[in-house]
Amino acid sequence: MTPGERVARANRVKEILEESVMREAFEGVRSVIVAKLENEEYDLGLEREMDLIRVLKNLKLLRLSLVSVIQDGDLALAEQKEEEHQQSWLQRLARKA
Repeated sequence: MTPGERVARANRVKEILEESVMREAFEGVRSVIVAKLENEEYDLGLEREMDLIRVLKNLKLLRLSLVSVIQDGDLALAEQKEEEHQQSWLQRLARKA
């Protein structure tokens, strides 16, 4: 994947994560899971509790994975700027020679 594609991908993921619907969805799912785990009125059983904990961890991993795409795009953008700076410097050097 080219640096430009990485930046575009990161920008798209950033847009998605910043949408209020997506934030609400992540928080909503997390809240439901935590509420079920905290509800002492019902004994879910160890297996069911472990399932909910796994889902909660997977939700966190999903979010971290998306954030990782954004960070990769930031890195690609920095690499692009550094490359442009080096090319500009080389062009100025070539003109002086």
